[in-house]
Amino acid sequence: MQKVVFNIVIIVFAFFVSCVQTDSQKDSSIIQDFDSLQREKERLECEINNYFNEIETIEENLSQIEELEWFLSIQSTGENLNNNVTETINKKIDYISLLLKNNAVKIDSLKNQYKNSLLNISGLEKTISRLTRKISEQSVYIEQLKNELTKRDELILQRDIAIKGMANSIEILEDENAQKDEIIEEQSQTIHTAYYVFGTYKELKQQKILTNKGLFSKPKVLQKDFNRDFFLKIDTREVVSIPLYSKKIKIHTPHPPKSYTLEETEDSYVLTILNSIVFWEVSKYLVIEVD
Repeated sequence: MQKVVFNIVIIVFAFFVSCVQTDSQKDSSIIQDFDSLQREKERLECEINNYFNEIETIEENLSQIEELEWFLSIQSTGENLNNNVTETINKKIDYISLLLKNNAVKIDSLKNQYKNSLLNISGLEKTISRLTRKISEQSVYIEQLKNELTKRDELILQRDIAIKGMANSIEILEDENAQKDEIIEEQSQTIHTAYYVFGTYKELKQQKILTNKGLFSKPKVLQKDFNRDFFLKIDTREVVSIPLYSKKIKIHTPHPPKSYTLEETEDSYVLTILNSIVFWEVSKYLVIEVD
């Protein structure tokens, strides 16, 4: 009887141990499954977060690009683009191109990740398509803007060349006109330049302005080698009156009588020219003998 009881106890204990081992193995399997699910959950969360972080970055870039496009649309419509504005526009365009390039890389990465993913997030594929389309549109706009600015730069360059050419032509014309004016002034000075002298017969003879008097002949005037430095140079437009400081005078050069008068003062005569053109027409030299 005691032996039977002992055998029963052994069987119950073995069953109890077997049950305990089976429950323990089940718990270990559950724990492993839980850990595996936890890791998968974390991986999916990381993947989803990555999607939305990339999308957020792309959206921010697109928003920044829109602001820069607005700036460029205003600046590029100006009639006169100076070097500073042009440089700023080119820097903005380069920055936009960089953002678009980064966006294109990110959107391609998102497509590949989503394509190889087991996730099926509602609206994500539409969002990726929308962003792809927007990036493409902005890329087209920037290329068009680059082409327009290139054409404008060419037009500005051609205009500058034309302006420089006109400036050179104007400068040449101004130089030519200045030379012409100088020639005209010189000619005018020559036309309106005259010389006069008055002095005693002895003084005029010494300067070879008058020759010897003959018994029955008058002295000749302005013969060869007369001293031109003895004359006073005048502008016929300005000098119309010549004081002679003598009561006895004799004009030896030919000048029309009606073109001048001799006005007598208290102790001398003053020669007044009435018509300069007529007076100096025959001779540009006036020789007056005084006593």
